[in-house]
Formats: sequence, structure tokens, C-alpha cells
Amino acid sequence: MSLPKPLSELLACAAAALLLLLPTTPAFADPLPSEQGAIAQVVAPDGTAAFYSTFEEAVDAAAEGATVNLLADATVSGVTASGDNQVALRFAKPLTIDGQGHVLTVGGLGIYVVGGPDEAHTYRTTFRNITVTNPSPDGRVVSARNGYKELIFDDAIMAATGTGSTQVFTAGGNTPQATSIAFNGCTLSASASGFGIVTLNPVQLTLADTDVSGYSALYVRGQDSSAGSSGSVIDIIAGSALSSTGITGATNGLGTITIQGCENVRVNVESSSVTAQASTASDLVQAVVMFAGSTDAQRLQAKGNTVTFGLGSTVKALGESSALAVGDDAQNVIEAKDGTFELQGKVFASDDDPAGATLRVTGGRWNRDVGAYMPEGYVIAHESTGPYVVAQKEARENDPTQPATPDDTPDHADRSTQVATPDESAKAAVVTRPASDPSVRATVQQTGDGELPLVAGASVVIIVVSCLLALRRRASGHRC
Repeated sequence: MSLPKPLSELLACAAAALLLLLPTTPAFADPLPSEQGAIAQVVAPDGTAAFYSTFEEAVDAAAEGATVNLLADATVSGVTASGDNQVALRFAKPLTIDGQGHVLTVGGLGIYVVGGPDEAHTYRTTFRNITVTNPSPDGRVVSARNGYKELIFDDAIMAATGTGSTQVFTAGGNTPQATSIAFNGCTLSASASGFGIVTLNPVQLTLADTDVSGYSALYVRGQDSSAGSSGSVIDIIAGSALSSTGITGATNGLGTITIQGCENVRVNVESSSVTAQASTASDLVQAVVMFAGSTDAQRLQAKGNTVTFGLGSTVKALGESSALAVGDDAQNVIEAKDGTFELQGKVFASDDDPAGATLRVTGGRWNRDVGAYMPEGYVIAHESTGPYVVAQKEARENDPTQPATPDDTPDHADRSTQVATPDESAKAAVVTRPASDPSVRATVQQTGDGELPLVAGASVVIIVVSCLLALRRRASGHRC
């Protein structure tokens, strides 16, 4: 028996709607039969490889844990026909993207890397040996989005070259848990009014041997539509260089390191440089460090944050409108423990009155007198035309050679405790300590002249051995 026509049409529509609700498997592009004409290669965790004609197809087809190798320069568009920015590429799985020295050009909002659903499924994504650029106005290069994830960038060059407020790397989305991010041997450069690294959520960020530049090299922002960056820990180490340059026509100055509306952020700088270059055509302050409250309806303050300059730091505030710091200084701390400081502008942008400003200078070489910012127990060890060397008072009184400067080191100083200079080490690779030092062990080391130095106790050993041999000969009837 056939169903009435209206009823049969109704059932057909219901069946079609049901099919739409069923889960579907995404349709991936078929791999190419060979490497010829391929843009990318996917190497699965089991070692099997496949080739694809576009980078997007390769990323879509890659299984979790796979490596996507870029075989040639490629472009992934992220701009609509009407000129609106959109995401060029999005993926949510652990991958390694190996550029093999090639250039990937993205548009719009760039690449979105999405994390896993929970901590047990933390996705690790690595970008290595790759250049990623975005020429779009207000464009982004790579963004970390929601979920549990870890990102590693090795030998990567990332550049946002378009006009407007570009962003090279953004820790975005809404992620309350801290995301681990590491840049090793990388270069990140934003356009004149752009941002190198922007964090909108908590991060554990490490920059090692990495250069970052922009209107603000590191912009750490508080809660808004995102979780905010409060509690983040950021280490700038191993020869990294952060720099910013002020621009004309701006409504406000910024900092090379800008912390806005956050609490309890820790930034540690060692063996690296942080430079702020003020614009010569503007009187707006460009600072090395800027603390600022948020400008949205929440009006969050920046408080409890600490920026520490440690061993091997180089800090420069260049230009008359530059400053070491600007913002709500009384609620945040800059610890200057060591390094070299060149301040052509002010210490604090508001004024040079240390009252209410929390700057603790306990070390370093300065091109100006910073005695007003030193806590009790510290002194200026060198007070001529410069540099001004900050030292602990007790150490300075007990040993006038500490810290050692060309003018401080007396001619009669005991140089046996000093490390050999390059010229000295060419003659002898042995650095001795006073014989009274209990930590000294007798060792034999090759000198630069090819001779073995006679170490402590060697003469005694030779005499004892000689006597034993003499006694043995006498007992056997031989004479010495």
C-alpha cells in the first residue's frame, strides 16, 4: 500500500533532517601519488609519508603527533573577498610544523592553534625552521586559542608587516589555566604600531636567544573577554633582545614591556637586553617598562607585578622622551639587581622624585646617580664621570676591589684569585688559588706551553719513592 503523497514527502524531509544530525567524518583531500608538485608532506607517527598539493590539506589530513613538512613556499589566505580578516588556518591536535627553511605567508587572523579538552589531553605543537609572515592590515601571525596546550617555536621567524595594530603572537581565547610557551632562537617583528607578543591569558613564557620588536614588544593584558594574564611567569634569557620604538600621532606612549590591568606577573631578565626608543617627533613617553590600569569598564589596576633585571642585563631608554618606567609605580616593583643601564630620559616618566616609586637598585652599572633608589646598605662604588656602580656597603668596606672596576682595582691586588683573561689563558690554562684555600685539589693540567706544572705534593712523592727504592736495593745487597 502506498502512502499518501503529502505524508511520503513529510517522511522524506524528516529522514533528510536526521542525516544532518548524524556525526560525519571530515572529507580530506586525497594525497598525491608522489612528491612531484607537492607543497607539503605529512609523516605519520609510524613513519609513513604522504604528499599534498596545499599546506591546508596536509594539516587537515595529519593525524595527532604527525609532522607536516613544508616542501616549498606556500600561502594560506585569511582575507575574504570583501576584505574582512578571518582565520587562515585552524587546527586542534598535537603537530610538528617543520618549515624546512621555507616561507609560509598567511592572511587575516593567521593560524589558530587550539588545545585539548583537559589536562590529560594537552596538545603540544612545535613550529621549527620556518618563516611565517602576514602582510594584512591589523593581521596576526600565530595565536594560541582555547584548551590545554603547549607551544614550542624553534628557529622561527615571524613577522606582521601590515599596517595598523598587528600582532605576531597572541595567547588568546579564554584559557584560565597557564599555557607553556617557549621561543628558542626566534625573531618576532611587528609593524610600527603593532605588538610582538600579546598575552590575554596566564602563560609560562620563556624567550631564549629570541628577538622581539614592535610598538610594544611584550604586552601583558588583564581580564577582559579573556581570563587575563595575572599570575604569569615570563623569563627573558640567553641573549634575547626586546625593543620598542615610539610613534608619531599616537594617543599614548607604551613600554617595551607593558603590563596592563594584571596582578602578580613576574618578568625576569637575565643575559638579555630591553630597549625603548622614544620618537624624535613626539613628546609621548616610550618606556622600558609600563604599568597601566585597564581602560575598559572594569578599570582593573596593575598591582603586585615585578620586573627583575638580573645578571648580564642591558637596559636602554633612548631619547629625551624615554623613561625606565611609566605608570602606577607605587603598586609595582622594578628590581635592578645587575646589568648595565643607560637612561637618556627620566627614571620615572612622572618625575624623578623617588617618593612613592618602587624601584629597588641593588646592583648594576648606571650612567646616572641612582642613589635615591637604593635601599639601606648599598652605596655607589664609583662616582666619577661614570659609570655609577652600585655595591653592597658591607662588601665594599671589607673588600674595596668589589665590584672590580678599572679604577677600583689596586696595583697590589692578589691576582691569583682572578680568572685569566684571553691573553693570559693563551700562556697558561691553569688558574690557581691561594694555597690556604681548602677547596683546592692537586691536579695536573696541560698548560698553553705544553708543559705539565708541578703541583702541590709532587716533590714529596718523588722523595718518598726514591727512599723506598734505595732501601730495597740495600736489602738485596746493592748499594745506592
